[in-house]
Amino acid sequence: VNDYFESGNNMLVPEKQLSGNLTLGFGRAHNDLTVSITGGKIFDGIDWLHWKKDSLGLTLDAFRTGNRDIEFANVTIIKRLSFGDWLHWLAGQSGTPYGKTVCVSGEGWSTS
Repeated sequence: VNDYFESGNNMLVPEKQLSGNLTLGFGRAHNDLTVSITGGKIFDGIDWLHWKKDSLGLTLDAFRTGNRDIEFANVTIIKRLSFGDWLHWLAGQSGTPYGKTVCVSGEGWSTS
């Protein structure tokens, strides 16, 4: 017995995306620090939306496809070091600079 149910959505609209990137390097070639920032927004992004459904005294998790706007951002930092022609070191870190929850509601469902 499943403890959730899912359904499709024939009212989905195509998603559109707007994104951009800025990359800057500081220092000499092979001995530099590179910072890259990528961000954007997906308009009408197709996603699984979650809500609780009460049925005959039971609470079920329910999932339905739906459209919602999604904003995103990512920062990547890379450090390069070279010691002569034969020894090269590369390290980096990437992550989202902020946590953001998008809330959507309508048609009897909501998500956060």
